[in-house]
Amino acid sequence: MKIKELTDYLVERLATLDHDELTSVADVSRGVGSEGEPYNHVLVKVGHADGASSVIQVRQISGPGVSPAPEYRIPKDGW
Repeated sequence: MKIKELTDYLVERLATLDHDELTSVADVSRGVGSEGEPYNHVLVKVGHADGASSVIQVRQISGPGVSPAPEYRIPKDGW
């Protein structure tokens, strides 16, 4: 599973949760603000009812066909 597939899965699953504590779920791995870092390690942002927010990040990936990369920097072929 590539990072984008994982991000889509997480957003879909979190968005379908019927939980009063969760107010928003957003894919923040691309779009406005991500042009300079198109392979951002911050994938999903979750808003909470008390105004707090959480983010889901990827620290490192590895596997067949994925270039070595430092922690917190997703290689293009892993995206």
